Amino acid sequence: MNKWSKVLLLTFFIGLIGSVAGGIEWHQTTDFSIYEDENEDELIMELGDEPVDSIEIADTQTMTTTERDDAVLATIHPPESSVPATRLSVVWSLPEGLWYDVQLVIEPAKADSASFSDPVTNTYSDARFSGGEPNDVSTNSQIFLDFPLGSDHAATATLIQAQQAASNETIEYETRLTAHSLTGESIEVTSPFEIEYSQF
Repeated sequence: MNKWSKVLLLTFFIGLIGSVAGGIEWHQTTDFSIYEDENEDELIMELGDEPVDSIEIADTQTMTTTERDDAVLATIHPPESSVPATRLSVVWSLPEGLWYDVQLVIEPAKADSASFSDPVTNTYSDARFSGGEPNDVSTNSQIFLDFPLGSDHAATATLIQAQQAASNETIEYETRLTAHSLTGESIEVTSPFEIEYSQF
């Protein structure tokens, strides 16, 4: 290998290493925020100052928001229902960083008391490692979404189908978000909620 070829090869590897290092350190640069509108009938999601999505909050629904270490987990659900099938929406946001092993779990506290429809998920990010679609490893009685590297904000919608035994009962559920960052941080946010079912 001549001297010129060695210089080109060295330049290539320096550029490659810089690109990889820059990619690892480069994460979302725009804040993601969620808030209820003035009429409290819609959840607005913004990336910076730009609205990116919204979720209707029906009169029969309530929103529970849990925050921990700058991570936000919001759950929109009905506090009570006269029918076994109810709509559930979950929105979450992680603080600035590059996150991996990002997982969202939704399940009833009592096994086999409810089942879930196939979840629909939208992800929001301006990161170079933008995550993409989660790996859905859900079972009939649990939503389990495993998000790829770089996932930091998302919204998931599903239907909860309570079993017949839930009639005239209050069923407890839990939404749980866990994640790890390349800087060594770990986050776990849980948002328990319950639905009081009348006879159906």
